[in-house]
Amino acid sequence: MSIKMKRLFFLSFLLILALAACAPAIATSQAVQVPEVLQLALGAAVLAALTAGFVFIFEKTHLDLRGYAVPISVTLSAYLVAQLQGWINTIPAQYDATLTIILQILVVIVGGLGVLRLRANEPARLL
Repeated sequence: MSIKMKRLFFLSFLLILALAACAPAIATSQAVQVPEVLQLALGAAVLAALTAGFVFIFEKTHLDLRGYAVPISVTLSAYLVAQLQGWINTIPAQYDATLTIILQILVVIVGGLGVLRLRANEPARLL
């Protein structure tokens, strides 16, 4: 690469950097947080999936990785919650109310699924 090309590349990089620094900030949602119930449900789903996957690996290869399911699931669920929060933060602030309603509907659905699961494990009662 010639010196002229290097200078052109460097100057164009500085121009792009200056334009990015001068770009107006868009007001994004910082107030809406992922509800605790969804964080716990996500953690439970990740733990169940990893445990089932490690049991499957053990059955096929006799390589016992089942003890690693909990540490990996804690790390992975924290990463997924952080990603979800990052996606929520990119939504413009004017949609905070709508976003809160959507997250609360998800909480109700997760809670309903939990109740149905508990009710399915109970023995039938006669009146």
